[in-house]
Amino acid sequence: MYVHADRLPTGPALPTGGAAPLPWGVARMAPYPTMAPGYARVELDPVTQTAVFFDGLGQVMEMPGHGTSTGTTPSTGTSPDGQGQGATDSDQGSDSDQ
Repeated sequence: MYVHADRLPTGPALPTGGAAPLPWGVARMAPYPTMAPGYARVELDPVTQTAVFFDGLGQVMEMPGHGTSTGTTPSTGTSPDGQGQGATDSDQGSDSDQ
């Protein structure tokens, strides 16, 4: 049947006995606080197709901008020498134009 059939488990998979203790960090856990948004309503600007945020008084709020990526120095490419020689697919764009 099996070469090492004498080594197959014959007992239950879990040990019998007392319950396992809780990990030490479980007692320190707490739920995240509920955060209310800093704006009262949002509308879509039909011309620019961007969201416009308003506060509770109906004043337009300036929302903080965010980056889309991080740059690398020196810029990265797909060719071994970084100049695209001998490669048909190279990344010659500037990574510093964030």
